[in-house]
Amino acid sequence: MHEMGRFRSALLTALVAVAVAAAPARAEQSADGRGLIQEMRRLSSQEGWARTGAALLLTRNGGASWGDITPSRGLEGVSGAWFIDAAQGWLVGVDPLAPGQLFVLETADGGRSWNEQLVPTSVLEKDSVYARAQVHFLDAQRGWLLGKVATSAAFSVGELLRTEDGGKTWQRLPAPPAAGRIVFIDGERGFMVGAPVAEKLYATEDGGKSWRELSLTPGYVLHDLPAFRTPREGFVAVTIPGEKPRVETFTTRDGGRSWQEDASIALPAGDYTDAAIAALSESGQLVALAVNNSVLAPSSLESPLSLTGALGPASIQALSFTGAQGWALVAEGACDERSCQQASRVVELDTGARLAAARDVLARSFSEPREAGGVAPLASTTSFDKGFDKCAAATSSQMQAWKTSSPYKDANIYFGGSARACAQPNLTSSWVSTVFSQGWRLIPTWVGPQSPCSGYSNKFSYDVATARTQGLNEASAAVSAAQALGLGSNTPLYYDMENYNETDTACNAAVRAFVNAWAERVKANGYIAGVYGNAWDVQKDMSPAAISLPPDAVWIASWACAANTTSCGWTPTVWGISGLSDSYWTNNQRIRQYWGAHNETFGGVQFNIDSNYANAPVATSGGGTGGSFTCDDGDSCFTLYGPSQYWHRETACGGSSVGTGGDLYWTYVNGSTTSNYARWKPNFSGTGGAGSYSVAVFIPRCFGTTQQAKYRVYHNGVTDTVTVNQNNAYDQWVTLGSFYFNNNGTEYVELADSTGESATSYLQISFDAVRFSR
Repeated sequence: MHEMGRFRSALLTALVAVAVAAAPARAEQSADGRGLIQEMRRLSSQEGWARTGAALLLTRNGGASWGDITPSRGLEGVSGAWFIDAAQGWLVGVDPLAPGQLFVLETADGGRSWNEQLVPTSVLEKDSVYARAQVHFLDAQRGWLLGKVATSAAFSVGELLRTEDGGKTWQRLPAPPAAGRIVFIDGERGFMVGAPVAEKLYATEDGGKSWRELSLTPGYVLHDLPAFRTPREGFVAVTIPGEKPRVETFTTRDGGRSWQEDASIALPAGDYTDAAIAALSESGQLVALAVNNSVLAPSSLESPLSLTGALGPASIQALSFTGAQGWALVAEGACDERSCQQASRVVELDTGARLAAARDVLARSFSEPREAGGVAPLASTTSFDKGFDKCAAATSSQMQAWKTSSPYKDANIYFGGSARACAQPNLTSSWVSTVFSQGWRLIPTWVGPQSPCSGYSNKFSYDVATARTQGLNEASAAVSAAQALGLGSNTPLYYDMENYNETDTACNAAVRAFVNAWAERVKANGYIAGVYGNAWDVQKDMSPAAISLPPDAVWIASWACAANTTSCGWTPTVWGISGLSDSYWTNNQRIRQYWGAHNETFGGVQFNIDSNYANAPVATSGGGTGGSFTCDDGDSCFTLYGPSQYWHRETACGGSSVGTGGDLYWTYVNGSTTSNYARWKPNFSGTGGAGSYSVAVFIPRCFGTTQQAKYRVYHNGVTDTVTVNQNNAYDQWVTLGSFYFNNNGTEYVELADSTGESATSYLQISFDAVRFSR
């Protein structure tokens, strides 16, 4: 092991973070969050650039001052930048008004003028919708553009384009294995980190036409992009998390065709869900290594620099060095009761001065109200909460940091499925129990085969009978996996169904058979059936108008804010979604994914997430909504009142059983006069006694045609009335809201035949089960 290897072996064996106060920065407060710094690169000792969501900045004096070189058209839709020097640079992005369109902006005079071009749609894959784009150029002529297709966080799908004339024309290459970060060292050899987080490292030797996966070390690992001093001599750092975390380094002398292990660096116990970031000097020596929020260098092994900011622990997003001097891009965030703050800064580092001379050369911050206002679609007290989804489950301590510091309350988990792209080393039953105890609610999502007319390799069959069998099998597998994680009955299970060609009639039939079978088997096992998907796909093939057993809840991908942006000034709502009628899934049955993949940092932890807004079932401990008590129509807690001749008991509908327990009662509506009514009285002895409970009622697919069923919730000495359209529900739980019960034995939920609808309308009102959940 040579000298640099010995240095790295000693590195971090006794890592103790030492906070170093940075010099005061010009902490400009942005009005809407777009000013947060997204990326930066140091080009020389004096020159470098930084891109925020609203401006492109260039410095020629080491960061002492910055010039604004933003194109006159602004940076709307821009998601990537690259400069080969202070004069020649490119910006790429997705047209926010036409997400199937990529564009390129190019400057040859340091941003004084810009030339904009649209990538011809004939070059792009037909019907693609992009989340973001990135760009990499070797010189003024040769470059690559990678567009990431809009999907859930469970997938990483991209389209790779190449130019030989500075971006005037583009050639589409075969589909790459992922849509991760890319770098090329010459016209033929390049590397990509992705799938969809940094779990895999790919290499190409033909300019991006084909790729092979590099397996440098076994097991679950995280990769930084390789860095090269010359086209032949390079270096890469690989992070191995776990009980004995470490960084292994590898070198190459043949342009990346073969790699030799150089050092194994022990890391202190802790959470490592992001790859350590390495920075090299021009001579190829490691000059800095960023691990979580600390930076280390050869001259400062005993006192690594912890970049803690005014809002608490920070997260290092990038390093960029020229010689011993460099920059770190740092992000932080925290929330109090009234607002959430986020900040980003570029910190100057000098590894020759023991890192103690760190100072901010650029800083931006942003503050917004913690709770966004929403308008309830029903007369209820249903809560409206934000959630996030990311591919791999974070560690429980990272989840605790976000629970304490972020505005989010719900978190998605991709808990299984043959098409799930990322490993889940943290996702265990104990993890689920821990995050529930932290106060998180979960959105369990199954990633199985996709529609036969989609662009994915793992598909279910065009044959309707086979697709039905596959849907049943996926549901059974999902239920088993949910049970193994401790997710009990009444938990919602959402199926991730990505975009497909909805004009293919044979495909429509297969999707309908598959989803209908998924819902049938999930419900039969006592779980809530959900689907994630595109609004148009969901309405056409998964709605009550399309199939006999539609999902109980839907999670719709409909972005009000584009991926890779730094703020989202949008008032959350699950209504008015383009492509989906407001007449479907009306009773607290919707989640909206409103913001594409972007970085947020809270409590010193950075996640790349999609943001969601829920008015739908989510999971907590003990089932769909926590420890619960269910009162069915056959239980002693249920009582019928009124003339017995007007009560009708049913056990079947359409040849199969009906109701939660295999039966239900119904009667006809009776105008504004009460004749018959029923009460469900809760027993909270096994659920913790007095407290707030979410109340849900089960509406069967038959014998409920009233549109004005008035449920009266008597609790804590008061009565709240919630009106439910039973005719619009189909074998599903409908949430009435959250109510405080004092558990004195006198409280109940009541439903009467006095709906206000005419008795001569012969509308039916059903009485089945009520669930009280913590």
